[in-house]
Amino acid sequence: MARRLLELSVENFRSLRRVTVPLGPLNVLVGPNGAGKTNLLEVFRFLADVINTDLQPAIDLRGGFAEVVFWGGDERKPPTHIQVKLKATWTTNSSTNAPDEYSLRVGHTSRGRTRRESFQFKRTRGRGRPITISGQKVSVVDTGADAGQQEIGPEGTNCSWQQLHTDAVDCCRAHLSSRGRGR
Repeated sequence: MARRLLELSVENFRSLRRVTVPLGPLNVLVGPNGAGKTNLLEVFRFLADVINTDLQPAIDLRGGFAEVVFWGGDERKPPTHIQVKLKATWTTNSSTNAPDEYSLRVGHTSRGRTRRESFQFKRTRGRGRPITISGQKVSVVDTGADAGQQEIGPEGTNCSWQQLHTDAVDCCRAHLSSRGRGR
């Protein structure tokens, strides 16, 4: 199966309060000025910057957390996080019915910034076992008769986040460059 993005979900990113967009092989964004078309594309640039540099430089490039978090709503209680989720067919055993899933949640509290990042994929065909990589912990979950969960910490992890993101980054770059937006 060809690698491609299937769905983008965004929460509290600039003018995008809570948006889920199904993605096809070709996507056209149409709407009035100020509807969020540019900010939807900016999500892809933001993710590429997070992967290529890191979270803090990507946020700083956009003027800080206050400039990235949702711009509307109740100013007495602004959102304390942004979240981006992607569903795609990046890995060998993924499909449109069993996609790979990537999630990035960035929080901002009085104690500082928090980051939760995960990548879930299947390692085998068929039912398989989903593998979730979150921070420096890997979880292999079996949903069969002998259901259980095995966790592997940093010392047991054989690859870095950078290696795990490679397929996702390549897919995002291809998606952007095919529309003249690549860097």
